[in-house]
Amino acid sequence: MIADPTMNFFSDVLSYPVRKSGKYILVMGTIISLLADLASMAPLIGGIASWLFFGYFCAIYFQIIQSSAIGGEEAPEFPESTDFMDDLIWPILQTLFVLLVSFGPLIGYAVYAPENPNGWIVLGLLTFGAFYAPMSIMAIAVLGYVGAMSPHIVFPAILRAGWLYPAAVGLIVLLYGLVQTGQRFVGHGILAGLLLEVAAMYCLMANGRALGLIYRKREKELNWL
Repeated sequence: MIADPTMNFFSDVLSYPVRKSGKYILVMGTIISLLADLASMAPLIGGIASWLFFGYFCAIYFQIIQSSAIGGEEAPEFPESTDFMDDLIWPILQTLFVLLVSFGPLIGYAVYAPENPNGWIVLGLLTFGAFYAPMSIMAIAVLGYVGAMSPHIVFPAILRAGWLYPAAVGLIVLLYGLVQTGQRFVGHGILAGLLLEVAAMYCLMANGRALGLIYRKREKELNWL
């Protein structure tokens, strides 16, 4: 019986955070996330600590993409933080720049639109951002420079990736949608907070795995290197 490549892709992505070393990253990442929440409550230094933790999670995300892209089957070790600028600040700037470019049109329309914005325009701009951002992140992670997120690289790559890319985007949106929905129903308390932190870390790892697999499976078609 021939295996369904779509199901193989989904099963790989969904099992990645909980298989072998992935479980260690999932647990440790959850602990770090809880520490970040606690640090954010500290006066004065709370905001700085939150951004530093955010940078560390961005670094983990990029490393998962890179590891998966070159053939890694297990989650990589936690990234080292020997260089403050390259290991923490630069991943933050890259991620924020991608989000700004991808969802900037939506933000701009929301700010300058009339009181009753057109729902189709909002949906279109949101869809644009949801498709542009992941491929931009993947391009930056693989090619190693921010300019890799330019349209002349991203748009052709989306087309060349074939069915894998919309499948990955749909899965990413679904997972984060479930987390957001869960926040409304699990209530408050230590256990609820812990479950949500685990879910958020799981989503980050699955997201990175999906993008890394796309590059690995479509390396020839993308022809980036």
